[in-house]
Amino acid sequence: MQEQEDGVVIAQQLPLISNLDMKENIALIQEVHQALSREVAEKNAVELLECLGIDSVANKRKNQCSDLEQFYVMIIRAFMMTQKRIFIKTPFMLLGSVLEIEKIIQDIQKLPLEKEVFLLDVEANYHRYKECSCNMIK
Repeated sequence: MQEQEDGVVIAQQLPLISNLDMKENIALIQEVHQALSREVAEKNAVELLECLGIDSVANKRKNQCSDLEQFYVMIIRAFMMTQKRIFIKTPFMLLGSVLEIEKIIQDIQKLPLEKEVFLLDVEANYHRYKECSCNMIK
């Protein structure tokens, strides 16, 4: 995840921290940027994981999670930032074999934080977004 003045970028080049579990990866953002205690930040992280129905990954490390679970953790981590925009660069590089981007967009909308999410992708992947209700920038 890369912080920009106008938004946060999620990309393959900005992975999760492998020696932290998923809730710690998420909580770290609030600990550092908002000076919250570890306990409060981890509680907030687990609540957001519950929103997406993946709270079972809270205590797992990166290598114990699927590509989709890691992607959702990266999204939640970005949602913890103060910027109002999230840019997901080439999502299918992060998602591996996941093909249903519409379900993922619907899941992201379950998060109780107001953010604008944009997908940045190459034109060759345009067919994957057919009938998708997302903001895509080619």
